[in-house]
Amino acid sequence: MNHPGVPEKYRGSYAGIASEAVIDHLKSLGVTAIELMPVHYHANDRHLLESGRTNYWGYNTLGFFAPHISYASRNSPVKACRNSK
Repeated sequence: MNHPGVPEKYRGSYAGIASEAVIDHLKSLGVTAIELMPVHYHANDRHLLESGRTNYWGYNTLGFFAPHISYASRNSPVKACRNSK
């Protein structure tokens, strides 16, 4: 999320991880695979929301095979799936 080579609009998103800067950095470290955990669609607990926090770790799964939209670089499920800019 803090890599200076990643455009700000992509930092902290799936697109940021796939950026050339991050891939080059990981390759320079000898990394051959990364694991994102958990990134599936999840609910936020009421007590967290009431205190202004979110369930960033994602253990309240609603859709195990659905990626969580807040990690996408576009804030709409439809736009996140489109290849247009």
